[in-house]
Amino acid sequence: MALNYYIMPKTKNFVIRAKVLDSLLRCPYGTSRKEMKRIVNIELDRQGATPVSSLETISSDMRSIMNLFFVSIISLRHEPDSRTVYYRYKDTDFSIFKQPLQVDDVVRLTHLGRNLKKYGQVMNLPWLDELAAKLDIHMNPKGQNIVEFEESYDERGLSFFDRLYKAIIGRKVIKIVHHRFGDEAKTHILIPRYLRQFDRRWYLLASYQNKPRDVYFFGLDRMESCTIEPSLQYIDSEIDVQQYFHDIYGISKPKGAEPIDILYFVAKDEIGYVTTNPLHHSQKIVKTNEDGVIMSIHVIQNTEILLRFLSYGEKVIILTDCYLRNKIMEKIGIELLKYKSTT
Repeated sequence: MALNYYIMPKTKNFVIRAKVLDSLLRCPYGTSRKEMKRIVNIELDRQGATPVSSLETISSDMRSIMNLFFVSIISLRHEPDSRTVYYRYKDTDFSIFKQPLQVDDVVRLTHLGRNLKKYGQVMNLPWLDELAAKLDIHMNPKGQNIVEFEESYDERGLSFFDRLYKAIIGRKVIKIVHHRFGDEAKTHILIPRYLRQFDRRWYLLASYQNKPRDVYFFGLDRMESCTIEPSLQYIDSEIDVQQYFHDIYGISKPKGAEPIDILYFVAKDEIGYVTTNPLHHSQKIVKTNEDGVIMSIHVIQNTEILLRFLSYGEKVIILTDCYLRNKIMEKIGIELLKYKSTT
């Protein structure tokens, strides 16, 4: 069996198999594929995973280890006429677990690995799964669950991610059935432009054929179906997506709205949090005093930034006379009346 060409690993349970194969490939005498398969299946069975049925899976895993970790695997025959081939690392001191990493690297790569695994599955990109497998081997050789990252509230809509992604790349018009919260489902013929995540939800930015310069957002978690419309022409747009979002916090951009400077006061005990988790990339400190700081951002006023300010309660107060300040005062007044009416 030649091991000098590259094939993607069968990524399901690849991490488990690679850990077992790593220990076997360090044996100076070498190990046959048949014996590797037997020992791998013992571990897979112990972990409740599907056993390997083909020796080719073992061969594919060895090729993947060679390409992922830049290591040589050699073949041996212990008897001149023997048909049994044994495999081991050329350097038997090598191990995929001997790659040194700093603590900061571990944290960053663990986070990256989680995202690669999730989006590799969503977008049907095997090479992302492969990178995630390699990172998982490095980060967590014992298979312990020691880090948890925040997930999306509802990932049902991610089943459409791959289709939408390919439609954008392939410049295809789509037909979706979509419902807004509280409304009945409606059919839309769209020109897909861009996919964006905000607040743990995914959104499609798209245009209608009769309004190719305007953009609208559709939450993936509210999509019921998505199909390609091959007979319809894709109309290009001059929309600069990065510029479109430059003055926005979140997703929505009210038609005709322009960004304004918003001054706000941040209480002393909240400064650290707001400084390390800015409301917007334009945030800057304007003035400091013993009670707190005055900061500013340059944004378009929309629902998302309104809710962000509200989330801080009395710790962050808008000073600029603007729509946001008036709307927050209105909401607080309504909430106060509701609380009083229930006492």
